[in-house]
Amino acid sequence: MYEDVLRHVYNIDTYKIQQIKGGWSAFAYKIQGNNQKEYFLKVYDKMRPSTQNMYKSLHVSSQILSWLNSYSSLTNNIVELINTVDNQCIYEDEKNIYILYKYIHGKTLRDEKISNTHFNILSNIIAKLHTYGNTISFDLTAITEDFNIFFYDNLLNFITKQYSSCSEDLKEVLSDYLNLIVNQLEGLMNIQKNIDKENINYRLCHTDIHGGNIIISDRVHLLDFDNLLLAPVEADLFAFYQKPQWELLLSCYRKTHPDYKVNEQLMEFYHLRRVLIDIWEEIELLESNAHNVDRAASLSNLRQQFKWL
Repeated sequence: MYEDVLRHVYNIDTYKIQQIKGGWSAFAYKIQGNNQKEYFLKVYDKMRPSTQNMYKSLHVSSQILSWLNSYSSLTNNIVELINTVDNQCIYEDEKNIYILYKYIHGKTLRDEKISNTHFNILSNIIAKLHTYGNTISFDLTAITEDFNIFFYDNLLNFITKQYSSCSEDLKEVLSDYLNLIVNQLEGLMNIQKNIDKENINYRLCHTDIHGGNIIISDRVHLLDFDNLLLAPVEADLFAFYQKPQWELLLSCYRKTHPDYKVNEQLMEFYHLRRVLIDIWEEIELLESNAHNVDRAASLSNLRQQFKWL
């Protein structure tokens, strides 16, 4: 299916291309090359609203990932990006954006609890990532946190004005949560207005750390840097806050960042924004003209998000 791209753009002749379970934003493929090497290919459909929203940031985040691969202390614990023959991090044609990685054999933690040993390693990876800030030699404008609730108007307008004419399967899922969504949007806006933006230490943050983006092999690897942000560290830490292994993470994290103090306001902001973004992106996808949308999976994902509001 993508043999020509791999051959001409990456100089890889393929033996086998196998679609595998990937993340939400892109299609994922395991590539077996005739060179006996294996690769992981992500393909982003330009028609998907999520791809359009992250177009600029994808280019910057992939460049930073390539830099981290080569020059940081994280080299052995993050996914390794493969450049094109023209030494570019990303390739795109009229339909898609392509990013290629070295394939990592191991077990994802999508459905399993991480052991304390591996969690300590993960905590150290996060702490190391947070040692890098705006001193690295990239234009970070496209990935700098501005606390923008970019989806606010669109989601509010959909819930209050467009809901009655949306597809029936989507309407059924949303019907019990309309008031909750509106209330949480207002709550998020109130938090955003009160954030003290002048006194924040901005660091490189992954922002999407979960079991599906962690692989355990002979070491721990963190995957999927698509949503990399220069942001307050809470943009990563909120995913663990007040959960069973939070104190373990905090203990490890403070070995690298001994002065870190929890900002409760930012924790709440990032939790709420993440859930509402996920809700809006599922709605947007279901109402879009994107190709190959798995409606059952998308509707299931949407139902799951309401458990976190």
